[in-house]
Amino acid sequence: MDNILKNDNEKRNILEKIKKKGGFKQLERFENEIELGQSIMITDDFNDPNIIISLTINDGVFKVYVNNNLNPIKVFLESFNWSSGFYNNIIFNEYFKNNCNLNKNGNSINYHIKKSIDEINFVELDERVRFLLKDIIKSHGFQNIEIGEDPNHVEYREYILCNIDGCNNEKTIINEFKLRIDGNEVPLSINEGYYICGLWKCKTMFSMDEIIWSIKNGFSWCYKLKDGTLVSWAIGFSDGRIAQFNTLEEFRGKGYGTKVVSKLIISYLEKGINPLVYIDGDNYISQNLFSKIGYNRSTVEVFGLNAKK
Repeated sequence: MDNILKNDNEKRNILEKIKKKGGFKQLERFENEIELGQSIMITDDFNDPNIIISLTINDGVFKVYVNNNLNPIKVFLESFNWSSGFYNNIIFNEYFKNNCNLNKNGNSINYHIKKSIDEINFVELDERVRFLLKDIIKSHGFQNIEIGEDPNHVEYREYILCNIDGCNNEKTIINEFKLRIDGNEVPLSINEGYYICGLWKCKTMFSMDEIIWSIKNGFSWCYKLKDGTLVSWAIGFSDGRIAQFNTLEEFRGKGYGTKVVSKLIISYLEKGINPLVYIDGDNYISQNLFSKIGYNRSTVEVFGLNAKK
C-alpha cells in the first residue's frame, strides 16, 4: 500500500482538503502532529480523503481521523492485516529517507516491523469508528479488547485553548500564562520520567519512549518545593496533547498543578503548537482547572481501544 503521506507538504495538503470537505474532527491535533513531525500518516485517497490513520513513531499508538462516509472507511480499515506489524502493510522506506529526524531504531519501530504482534493501542477514537474498529480488530485474532462501552459514560472530552487567532494574540496568551508561574517549575529528568511512567495507569507499551522524547524536546515539566520535593508534573506528547498531568494527593489544592501545566502550555505555544487536552468524563477537578485557565470544551467526545491476543 503506497498511500503514505511522505512529507509535511503532503500532510498539509491533506489537512486543507479535509478542512474544506468537512466532517472531520480533532483537526487541531492533526495540525500539531504535522508540526512536531513524529507521526507516520496514511490515507485512503489523496484527492478525496475519508480517513487518515496516524501512527506515532515513539510510542506506537494509533490515531484515526474520519468523516461521516463510513463505507469507504470500513473498506480501508479492513484492508490492513492488523495482526502483523503496521509497517508490513505500507511502503515506508522512502518516508524514512526523507525524514531524518525520526528514531529509526526505536522500540515502536522494531515492534511494528514484526510479522506478528500481540497488542495494539488506539487513542482518542471518534464515536463513529470505535465499534467498527473493534469488530475488525477482533477478526484478526485480538480477543482481549478494552473499549469504553458504557452508554452513560463518556471516556474523554476534548478541551482546546481558546482565542489563539494570530501571532500577536499568541504572545498575549503566553504572557498571561507567565503570570501563573513562579520559577519552581523545572524540566523533568529521565529518572523522574521513569518514576511517573510507573505510576501511570493508562500507559501503553512504549509510553516511556514518548516521555523521553518529550523530556528531550522541552515538553515535560515538574513543580518542586524548595527542598527538592517533586509534587506535580505535566508531560506533553508529540501531538500537542497534555498527556500526563498530576499532583500528588497530599499537595493538591495549593495551585502547584496550575503552575506546572502553565509552564508546559508556554513551552508548546512558544514553538507554535496549540496545546490540547483530553480529560476523563468524570474528572471534574481537571475539567474545572482547564476551564479556569482559558480552555473551552469542544464537541468532541472520544474513546480508547486497547487489544491483546
